[in-house]
Amino acid sequence: MVEMTTKITSARIFRRGAEVTRRGTARLEAGEQELCVFGLSDTANEDTCRLFSEAGIRCTGIRFGMAKTARTNNADVERIDAEIDGLNRQLQIKDLQRRMLESYGTGADLDGAAFLAYLDEQGVRLQKLYEETTALQAQIRKLQRQRADQAKQDERYVMLVSVTAAEAGEYAFDLQYFEPAANWESIYEIYSDAVNPLELRVRGQIIQETEEDWEDVAISLFSGNPTTFTDLPRLDPIRLRFEDPYQSSYAMPAPMMAMPSMPMAADSAFSGGAKKKPGRTRSVEDTSEPMLSRVETAPVTQQQDETMTAYTLPGTRNIPRGAHGIQADLETIRVQARYQIICAAKASPTAFLIANLGEGLPNVKSGTAGVYLNGRYSGSANLDTDDTDDVTITLGRIEGLRISRAEIYRKRSKKAIRGKTVEESVYEIKIVNPTAQNISMEVRDQVPVPQEKDIQVEVLELSGGQLEQKTGVVSWNIRIPAGQGFALRLGYRVTYPDDKTLTDY
Repeated sequence: MVEMTTKITSARIFRRGAEVTRRGTARLEAGEQELCVFGLSDTANEDTCRLFSEAGIRCTGIRFGMAKTARTNNADVERIDAEIDGLNRQLQIKDLQRRMLESYGTGADLDGAAFLAYLDEQGVRLQKLYEETTALQAQIRKLQRQRADQAKQDERYVMLVSVTAAEAGEYAFDLQYFEPAANWESIYEIYSDAVNPLELRVRGQIIQETEEDWEDVAISLFSGNPTTFTDLPRLDPIRLRFEDPYQSSYAMPAPMMAMPSMPMAADSAFSGGAKKKPGRTRSVEDTSEPMLSRVETAPVTQQQDETMTAYTLPGTRNIPRGAHGIQADLETIRVQARYQIICAAKASPTAFLIANLGEGLPNVKSGTAGVYLNGRYSGSANLDTDDTDDVTITLGRIEGLRISRAEIYRKRSKKAIRGKTVEESVYEIKIVNPTAQNISMEVRDQVPVPQEKDIQVEVLELSGGQLEQKTGVVSWNIRIPAGQGFALRLGYRVTYPDDKTLTDY
C-alpha cells in the first residue's frame, strides 16, 4: 500500500458548506497498486469525493475507511513531549520568581522617593514575569495541539484508491470534496451623514469548524448555495368544487409573527438644520493629529456567472479550526437615500432617523448591520431586503425632542332605541423642540379599522393629517422651529351592537 498525505490548497466556500481541494504527491510503481489518501475530514461528504491526477494514471475502485499510517514518527512525539517538559520547568521557575518578588520585603524601611522607586521597580518586574509566563503558556498549548494531532495519526479516516500507473515515478494528486463544516456569512456596515448617498459595506465572515487548521489556503466566497434544492417549480392543477355544507371545517390559527424591535441607537443628525459637507474640517489653529483612514483588506476579485457571484480573496489565508473571523471586505455599495425623521408616539415617545432606499439593494441578503452615523458607531439595524420595493433602514434615535401622547377625552354611551354602543376617544400628541435647529419630521398615529360590517368608525378630528383608509394610519408632515413646540389631535367614534364586545382596537 502506498500512503499519501494531503494538504488543503484551496476552498470555495458557499453559504452552507465548502468545496475543498487537497493536494499531495505519491511515489508509484508501474502497474496496479492501492493508494491510501490521508487528510480527508470526518465530516467530508463521501459522495462528492473526486481524485485528479496526471496523465498515465487510471483508477479502478474507491472505498473509504479507517487506516493506520506507517508514517507515525515516534521521534516527533518524543521531541514534542521533551519541549513541553522544558517549558513546564520554565513555568515553575517563573512562578518561583514571582512568589519571591511578592514576599521579599515590603519597602517599609524606605521613605519618600526611594519607596516610590521601589514600588515602580517591583511593578515592572512583575509585569515582565506575567508577560513571559503568558508566552510560555501559549507555546505549551500549541505543542499540546501538535501532540494531539500526532496521536490522531495512528488511525485516520482515509480514501483507499486502486490505481494503475503506466510507469514508475512521482505523481501529483488533487482530492476534491464537499465539506459541510465550513461556510460564510455576510457582515454589513452602513455609513451615512444623513445628507449624501448611503454607503453599505459588505464583509465576509468565514466559519471553519473542521478538526484541522487551514494554512496558506486560497479562498473564494460564493453568494449561492449548492445545498439548496434546485428542482424546477411545478404548477399543480387548480380544481374547483362546491363546499359540502354538512362537512365541518377547522382552521388552524395563523402563527403570531414576532415584530422586530426598532434599534435604539445614539444621537443622529437633524434633517431640518444647515447641511454640512461630510468629512472633517481643520482650522488654522487645529493642532490635533491628522485624520486617519479606515484600514481595509486588499480588494477582492468579483465575478458573476449564471447562478451566483464569486469573490476571490487575494493571496492565501490562514484559518484556524473553530474560526469565526472576518476575512475580507467584499464590496462597497453606494445608493441614493431619502432621509426622514419619523415618530410614532403611540408605539414609542421617540423620533428616529430613517433612510429609505426604495429598490436600491436588489442583490443584498437580509441581515443585521452596524450603523455608523457621521463616522461614529450608533448601534445596529435590521437590513430587511425581502421587500424589494421599499427598503427602509433605521439609522438612529433623535435625542433631545420631548414627545408625549395622551388621551384627553373618552366617552362611552348606549343608544337604547338602536341597540348600539358608542365610544369616542380624542388623543393629543405634543412635540417640543428644545434644540437650536429647525426640525422637519413625519408623525404617525392610527385610527381603528373595522373588520365587521356592524362596526362603524367615524373620524372626528385629524388636525390636517392624511388618513390611509386600508390601514388606518394617519400621518402628518410638520416643521417645528428651534425652541418651539407643536400639538396635534386625533379623534374618532366607534359604534357597534351593544350585545357585542370589541377587541383589538
